[in-house]
Amino acid sequence: MDTKSEVRVLRLFEVFAELGRSASLSELAERLAIPTSSCFNLVRAVEDRGYLYAAKARGALYPTRRLYDIARTILDNDLVSPAVRARLARLRDDVGETVCLAQRRDTEVVYLDVQESRHSIRFAVSVGETRDIHANSMGKAIVSTMTATETEKLLSRLSYRAHSANTLRSAAALRADLERGRERGWFCNDGETVADALAAAVPVRIGSDWYGMSIVGPATRMRPKLETQLAALFKASVDIQGIAA
Repeated sequence: MDTKSEVRVLRLFEVFAELGRSASLSELAERLAIPTSSCFNLVRAVEDRGYLYAAKARGALYPTRRLYDIARTILDNDLVSPAVRARLARLRDDVGETVCLAQRRDTEVVYLDVQESRHSIRFAVSVGETRDIHANSMGKAIVSTMTATETEKLLSRLSYRAHSANTLRSAAALRADLERGRERGWFCNDGETVADALAAAVPVRIGSDWYGMSIVGPATRMRPKLETQLAALFKASVDIQGIAA
């Protein structure tokens, strides 16, 4: 199976998640924006592997639980253990804002866990999404763990594209921001991605790797409680490193 087909397989399951129901071959083809004949071949290959079944007599299709069973096994063996995720959820409950965990992927960070705030107005991001390092508090926290040589090499490759009027647009600006973060012990994204959002992050070691952990929410809600939130963030980082040790 070539790369395009592999991506289509992933997108196929995303479509089922979006629909929340079974779907016909023609509807899947429309959603995937591919010819019906190509969709037929894709569906047949996935069905032959036991991941789809005909849910209704008229030919509507739906995933079997095989993907769930495999995903559960993968999750059970993830370095980000259930105990770590539970601690992230407790931090979310303690501070009342969204809590995130991310790891560096080249010049971006990829979100590995998101515990969303229960507020109706909240920061929303999905697991698996990526963000530019230069405009992300967790990205800055992770960079802070790198050597000076590694940091300079990375800073020279970043795009510094603007996400808002507050985005840091140069290596010099990011370098200065990183230094401020090291001095105070935490790293900030103050409207650099979304103008009215504020995020505070610290690095946290899980296994042999460094991750970034953040609290993020509307700036108007975050600022008055920032000192308390930071204390909770620091405590959670110590607890998680203990869990993962």
